[in-house]
Amino acid sequence: MIKKYTLLLISALCFTSAFSQNDIKVQDIISPSARTYNTVDTFDIIIRIQNLGPNRLIPGDKFDITYSIEDGTLNSQFFDTLLLVNGSRAMEVGEGRIYTLATDFIINGNNTFAACADVSGTTIYTQNTNKNPGDCATFIVSVEQQQLDIEKLYFADNAIHLSLNRADKVKLEIFDITGKLILESNVPSKSNNIIPFNAPSNGFYFIKLTTNNGAQTSSKFVVN
Repeated sequence: MIKKYTLLLISALCFTSAFSQNDIKVQDIISPSARTYNTVDTFDIIIRIQNLGPNRLIPGDKFDITYSIEDGTLNSQFFDTLLLVNGSRAMEVGEGRIYTLATDFIINGNNTFAACADVSGTTIYTQNTNKNPGDCATFIVSVEQQQLDIEKLYFADNAIHLSLNRADKVKLEIFDITGKLILESNVPSKSNNIIPFNAPSNGFYFIKLTTNNGAQTSSKFVVN
C-alpha cells in the first residue's frame, strides 16, 4: 500500500512538473521601427507577445515583461499585465497580443538607439521552456527628414484614409488588437490614399508601412 501511494505521489509530481512551464516570446517590436527619427520625435513602445504553449494562459495570470531604450545607458522598467481582449483575459496557444509598454517616449541626442523587450515568464508559468531571446529594433536618430511618416490616418465610409510624406510605393499591413494580420496590400504613398477596409469589428487597429528600401512606420486607428 505504501509503495502504491509513493508511486501515485511521484506520478503527480511529474505531471505537475511537466505543466509548470510555458513557452512565450516577444514575437515582434511594432514601435519603434527600424527607421530614422528626428531629434524632436517621440514614439510609443509597442510589442507583440505570442503564447506558444503548451498551456493556455488563464484569467488572473500575468506576464513579466522588461523593456529598455539604449542610448549608451540602459534604462529598463517592469511591466506586469495580461491584457484584456474582447472581454477575455485567457490567451490561447498560438495567440499573439499587442501591448503598449510606454507612450510618447522622448528621443534625446543624435545616436543609434536600440529598443529591446523580453518576456521571462508569467505568474503561474514562471519559466519559458525554450528560453526564447528577447527582440530588439535598432533605429537612427538624426536631424534629417528622410524617414517615412504618416501625415494623415483615419477610418471613414468603410475605408482607411492615409497620407504619407514620401512618394514611394509601400507595403501596408493591418493588424487587429490580438496581433492577427487582417489586410496586406501595396499602396502608393501619395497625398491622399483611400484603401477599402471591411473591419471585422469595431475597435483599435494597427497599421504598419514598409518601403522597398526598408523604411518603416506604424500607427493605430479606431473603427467606430
